[in-house]
Amino acid sequence: MLFKFAVSIAYATLPGAVVLPALADEIDFKNHLQHADVVLMPGWENQNVGNAAPLHPKIVAWGEDAVWGTAERKRNAQKYRAMGVNLIAANVWMLTATKEKLAQSQALQDASCRDIAGDKLIPPWLDDGQSYWGCTNQAAFRAQLRQRVRDGMLAGANLLHLDDHLGTVAATAHGGCFCDACMEGFNHWLAQNISPAQLKALGVRELVHFSYRDYLHDLGVKTRADYLARQANLPLQQEYLQFQRAAINDFVQELKTLAEKNHGSYVPLGINAWNLVPSQLANAHLADYFSNEIKHYGVEASHPPFAYKLADALGKPVFATAAGEGWSHINHRKQTQRVRQWLAMSYVFGHQFMYAFKQWAFDPERGTNWYEPTIEEYAPVTDFVTQHSDLFNDYEALAPVALLYNAVAERSDEQPLRRYVEQWHRESLQFRLLAAGDNVLKTRLKPGDIAGLAFVCRIDNSELVNQQNAVFEAWQKAGKAGKCDALPQPENYRIAVRDRNQKDLPGVWALARVHNSRPPVVHLLNQNFDDRGAPQQPHSEITVALPSPLLGRVSAVHLHRPQRSSVTLNVLTTPQGPQVTVPELEYWAVLQLQR
Repeated sequence: MLFKFAVSIAYATLPGAVVLPALADEIDFKNHLQHADVVLMPGWENQNVGNAAPLHPKIVAWGEDAVWGTAERKRNAQKYRAMGVNLIAANVWMLTATKEKLAQSQALQDASCRDIAGDKLIPPWLDDGQSYWGCTNQAAFRAQLRQRVRDGMLAGANLLHLDDHLGTVAATAHGGCFCDACMEGFNHWLAQNISPAQLKALGVRELVHFSYRDYLHDLGVKTRADYLARQANLPLQQEYLQFQRAAINDFVQELKTLAEKNHGSYVPLGINAWNLVPSQLANAHLADYFSNEIKHYGVEASHPPFAYKLADALGKPVFATAAGEGWSHINHRKQTQRVRQWLAMSYVFGHQFMYAFKQWAFDPERGTNWYEPTIEEYAPVTDFVTQHSDLFNDYEALAPVALLYNAVAERSDEQPLRRYVEQWHRESLQFRLLAAGDNVLKTRLKPGDIAGLAFVCRIDNSELVNQQNAVFEAWQKAGKAGKCDALPQPENYRIAVRDRNQKDLPGVWALARVHNSRPPVVHLLNQNFDDRGAPQQPHSEITVALPSPLLGRVSAVHLHRPQRSSVTLNVLTTPQGPQVTVPELEYWAVLQLQR
């Protein structure tokens, strides 16, 4: 992501709105972002929003939902603006109308997702037994979502964040939705997208009286368990999913347009694309940023790094939080340093982790619980990033080689690319991802994507859709792409990290970032965690190679660490090139190189 564009600032003048920068387009939005920004995920009660001020925040990326009261949201937006925040999201929770609103409205209850037997769905991670899953194809549920968008904009937001952005698409993985609105909508979609001959071959003679629900009943699918057990092999199931994706994409675009109409200018859209798994990216092409849950606890080496690299390939910033189960672990084990490492990791990869002082947590054993850390748990990271912003802003990942992300292959359960990404990080190879989309993920490989890359590695054998094969084959013919075992001299793209005995330290990653007018920086990230969740053990006397072909000439190195004074390290010249010894590494350090 390169956020180096000209600024064009106007100001919102809607009645009752907090004055915030009006954004011209996606580029203007990205121009307002800096890698050292501190980002908030509201989790405060109304009376203590101001407690975030010592963190010097710049963005509220998830935002507050106006369903909880517009007046309070407006007052909070004013408080955020007063502490220097200039990008504030209105959150719209698309999962449910909330148990309070449902209790007041029979129409909203009737607008719930239904399973094949006609029973209402309740999301399994909402344990109150009353928060029905709202169907985003139902008129009543859509109407209250539209109103929440209007209220959020008029309360002072200039970003729109959609939580559970897939709406009813996500319900299909839990046994829904077979309500009347979905059945009618599917009929219209079939009429427009499937030929009569194709329908006849599937046993559908006409659509006037057709019901997919009854069609499946006739095949013996009578219960939610029946449906989930046979879902993958049911006729018309892929077409049904295509209909649901098309319906939610149209509605998400409608909500974004509505936000812009009420705000008076461009409104960047954020989505909670959980873990950036393929199924969550169906409307990623409509989003300007990801403000989302990523699994962290116990998978620090695999899930967050993969998500950050993929987001880079899609050209979108990530404002992350951990998944509910991870927060529940943290809540009951109080692993402060582990949380700080999560925050640090986001900045290492050029993204941000959202700070909240009342964080939703959930696991099946404990149910819903709340993690409420003190500001001191976050401050060492936010203070470090703010004080050393020159080591972050306008730096991008050093990436002389790339791995190909093929959306077709990634829809398998094996997720082979995730393992490759983790292994390359453990070897401290410097790389990025290139994304090749499919009929769901709209990103496409372009011939110019090879610019600046020595080689593109591919690990899968799946077809690339929509002419992308031709792009990759052209790179192959030019000797610039192929299987990973064809990568020439991989050691040339590595920053070796070793212990005092010169043995590799795969649990300590070196990630270099480059600037167009300053020397590179090298982040050292400690990924060593005890399987039982114990805190990381510091490493001492780590040697870090600084290869000239990757990093250029190095005459001096300054070591920066949270809560430590900066020091200058001796640069040792070896036959293999310059190297430095880091006296101690806790969870994070930054090497600032000088020519």
